[in-house]
Amino acid sequence: MTAKEQVNAFCAKLANGEQANPQDLISILTPDMLERMLRIQYDAGLMRGSTEKETEAICRLLASGMPEDEIAVILCIKADVVSAAAKYNKENIAAYTKQLKGRQRRRKQAG
Repeated sequence: MTAKEQVNAFCAKLANGEQANPQDLISILTPDMLERMLRIQYDAGLMRGSTEKETEAICRLLASGMPEDEIAVILCIKADVVSAAAKYNKENIAAYTKQLKGRQRRRKQAG
């Protein structure tokens, strides 16, 4: 069985809900395979982090009342992405709206 087949068998074991020892995976992987796997995981983590930050920015701008098409232009992203963020993050947008109104109220009282 090749290293690639062993890795696939290990992944199939995990997918079936079976217990698997991570040490088994490490012993299967060649140094090159391990390096590629770690690089892919690192890149995926970076992308996920940037996506989360982008979604947060979209939600905050929507909470401020900015139209979706303007947000898309400002952030240089497709309008579909902004629409999806608006659709799937209504709770976050409501929370940001509440925060924004609280800040505006405090500034008004202080000023």
